[in-house]
Amino acid sequence: MDEANRQKAQDDQYTRNLEALVKARTEQLRVVVSQNEQYWGLLTQIQSMESLEQVREAVHAAIRKFAAAETQPPKFGGEAGESVPEVDPDDLKAIWRIGEETQAKAVSIELMKQACKPGANVEATWYRSSVISILTHVAQQQLAPWLREGQVADPVFRTAASIPMKGVGSEVRQGLPFDVEDFLRRLSER
Repeated sequence: MDEANRQKAQDDQYTRNLEALVKARTEQLRVVVSQNEQYWGLLTQIQSMESLEQVREAVHAAIRKFAAAETQPPKFGGEAGESVPEVDPDDLKAIWRIGEETQAKAVSIELMKQACKPGANVEATWYRSSVISILTHVAQQQLAPWLREGQVADPVFRTAASIPMKGVGSEVRQGLPFDVEDFLRRLSER
C-alpha cells in the first residue's frame, strides 16, 4: 500500500471513529435532556401541590421512579486471574480515542458501546485500552517507534487486542496483567 492510500485509509478510519463519537455524544445529550424534562415535570407537579404530604408522596414516588435498578458495576477486565477476551483492534482504537479526547474524564459505558461495533465486549476493550495507557507512561522508550506526537500506531492496537491478558479484579498485584516482553516481541514482529 503506498503512502497516499495508507493516509486515506487512516483518514477514513479517523472519520468513522469521529462519527461514532459524535453519535454517542448526541445519544448522551438526548438521554440527559429527556431526564431533565422528567425532572422539570416533577417540579412543576410539586409546585401545584397543596400539602406537604402530597409533596412528600410525590418525592418518594419520583425517587422510586428515577432510582437506578440495583446492578453490579461492570467488571472491567473480569475477575482476578481470569483471561481477558480478545477484542477487535478497531474497537480498541475507538475507545482509546474517546479516552484521549475526553482527557480521561469519566466516560459512560453507553458511550463506549456506541463507539464500538455491535456485540463488542466493551469491558474487555476498555480494560485493554487502559493497559495501552499504562504502557505509554511506563514503557515510553520501548514504545517510541510506535508513538508519534501522542498518537499510538495501529500495530500497538492490534497487539494489545490479542495478547493473552489476565484480569486483576480488586486485588493488589505486582506488575502488569500480561507478559510485557511478549507484547514487545509481538509488536516488533508487526
